[in-house]
This record gives sequence, C-alpha cells and structure tokens, in this order.
Amino acid sequence: MSSLSYAAYLIGAILVMFLVSKFGPKPFILSGIFLGSVGLLTASITNNRLIFSLACIIAGMSPGLSWSPFSDSVSRHVRISLQKRSLAIISTGASLGLGAIALLYILLDGSWQTTWIIGSIVGFLLMIWAKYYIPADHIIKNSHSVNHKLGLLKLINSNTISLFMACILFGITQATYWTYAADFVQQLFSFNNSNAIFYLITGTGGLAGLFAGDLIRLFGFKRSLSITILVYGFSIFVLFYSHSWIFICISGFLFGVTFMLYGAYLPIWSSEVFKHYPAKGFSSSILVMTVGTIIGPAFLGSTINFIGYKWIFLISSILALVKLFFIPKTIEN
Repeated sequence: MSSLSYAAYLIGAILVMFLVSKFGPKPFILSGIFLGSVGLLTASITNNRLIFSLACIIAGMSPGLSWSPFSDSVSRHVRISLQKRSLAIISTGASLGLGAIALLYILLDGSWQTTWIIGSIVGFLLMIWAKYYIPADHIIKNSHSVNHKLGLLKLINSNTISLFMACILFGITQATYWTYAADFVQQLFSFNNSNAIFYLITGTGGLAGLFAGDLIRLFGFKRSLSITILVYGFSIFVLFYSHSWIFICISGFLFGVTFMLYGAYLPIWSSEVFKHYPAKGFSSSILVMTVGTIIGPAFLGSTINFIGYKWIFLISSILALVKLFFIPKTIEN
C-alpha cells in the first residue's frame, strides 16, 4: 500500500510542476488539503478493500500537491528575511501532525478509524482557514519568482545534481525507515500501542525542524546540513546496533529531529538553487525524492526474508551518510 501512496505523491508533484505557473500555488494547496481529508474520511468509514485502497491513493496525493506550492507561495508573499523561517515552519507541520495523531491513537486505545475521522475533520477546517488566509495569487511581492521557464539545461548543473542526488538518497532512507521501523518495533515489543508510542516520540523530536532557519543562521548551511546528516545516519544505525527499548526511543527521537530538519533544509536549498521558479524547482526535487521513496522500501523490503530488519537499517544508515558527498559548496548562509 505504501508504494501506491508514494506513486500518488509522485503524480501530485508532477501535476504541480506543469500547472502551478498557470494556476498559481493556492489552488494546489487547497486541493492537496481537500484530497488528504477526503481520503482519510473515506478510508475510515469503508469496509470495501478496493475503496479503501483508492482512498489511500487519494490521500497520498495530498503532500505532492501542496508541499512545493507552499514554497512558491512563500516566495511570492513573504518578505525575503522571513522566507527560510517560514519554509522551516511549514515543513515541521508534518511532525506536529504525526505527534498529534499518534497521541490521539493512544488515547483512543488503538481506534484508527476514529483517529482518521478526527484527522479528516481537522483537515477540512484547515482547508477553510487556508481559503481565507493564504494570499491570493494576484498579490505578488517578489515578481522575480514567476514568469521564468524551467528548461532542461537549468535542471542539469553542479548545484542541481547535488540537490537531486541528496533528494533521492533522502527518499530511499526516510521511506525505508518509516515503512519498516514501526513494524520492527511492534515485533520486538508486545505491549499495547508500542508502534504508536514510537511515532509519538519521533513526532516530538521532529519539532526541532522549527529551528532549521536559526541553525543555518548560526552555523551556515553547509555545517548545519553536515551535522544533521551525521545524526540522521546515526539514528538509523541505532536500530542495527541495539534492540533495547531505550535505544529504540533514542533512534526514533533523533530520526524525528533530523528528518524534519532535513525536510526543512530541502525547500530552503531548492529555493536557492531555483530562485526564479521555486515551485517548479521544488516539484522537480520532490519528483526525484519520490523516486527514491518508491525504490527504497521496494528494493530493501524484498531482502527482509534473507537478511532481516536490522541489516536493512545498517544499509540505510550507510546510504544516509553518502549524502555528505553532495552537500552544496555555493550555499553558505
């Protein structure tokens, strides 16, 4: 099911890449929130497997439709001095949502249907809020962000290749961790909602993404990204090194911290590489990352019966550290 969701994510990103310049970011942000809410609600109330699968695919399109248009909307409507902080806050919203959903799941004693219904209601309320408070596209403060074509030559240079290689490696490693870590935890520990507690810890750690802009300002982009990648790789390696509950919690917390920091760095990095076409540039980054999210669980998951979970996490941690070789040399601040 996760592969279908990632494929839906990819479809959403492709639609944005080709249509955002024509319709602007706001319709895609609203449609992404709407599809995510409809998908959650439908999946939670149906007993039909086909409808459930289609609902999950619909919900899976949500981040692909809405994430990169947020980058474009920030470029259009937010002062330059606040753009990096804004992008970091937007990316960290996923962590806040994960923690809230995990806590709600625990409080409801594992009733995932009720949890998803509540999540869908919150989504519809957010869509109404976004309709009135996300600026309309005729308000453009940074006119340089539009009316530029993203040609093939602009996609192939040292800066974009580094970004795309980092994106595909991030896609492979984060999708593998999200796909198998919770199942791994549930196999190791038999107490109730162990996987939800793990997600709650991970989501709590992810709130660190709020400080991505501050870290960049203090240490510079290259140093901040390097430290994040090192800790990110270590957080995955921990699942190979030890299977005690305390180490599992350390892994989840550190992964949440670095996953959201890295997720906040990507739109910032992309906005520097694609200054004149932020939505299209970030959509192309998401396309590359989504290819990694499909490849990672599919390829590594096929080896579980032969090498076991912990060796998959070892391979993922090594791949995560390879990103150190693709840190941009031109982005300092």
